[in-house]
Amino acid sequence: MPFGLKNAPSIFQRKMDKIFLEYSQFVLVYIDDILVFSKNEQEHVGHLNTVFRIFYQHGIIISKKKVELFKTHIKFLGVEIGNGQIKLQDHIAKKVLEMPDKLENLKELQKFLELINYARPFLKDIGKITGPLYSKTGKNG
Repeated sequence: MPFGLKNAPSIFQRKMDKIFLEYSQFVLVYIDDILVFSKNEQEHVGHLNTVFRIFYQHGIIISKKKVELFKTHIKFLGVEIGNGQIKLQDHIAKKVLEMPDKLENLKELQKFLELINYARPFLKDIGKITGPLYSKTGKNG
């Protein structure tokens, strides 16, 4: 796919989603990052064999330097996954905790809401707090 095309990432994502749809119970694709997850090492070997076969069938070339196999903990899209838990990476949690108590303008409010929305799965009942704030970002806010 040519570089510089505005829609290239979304086209690539759709293609990868289609290729791996049948295997979504153990494969997660985000652009050019592919996670293969399993309950145990034996199952993981089988899953990897399946994924490598699909790569071969579709002419997908992977970088040996970027491949990490048999990891029990990973960092992915701002979260840490391991030991049956998912948590925010420390640098994301730190950003949430270090937000100023007072937001001076609309741009700061939007930045705050963007960060909170990213961390939403880890913040219980945050919608009750942010709901009124979102109303402030509209035309009549």
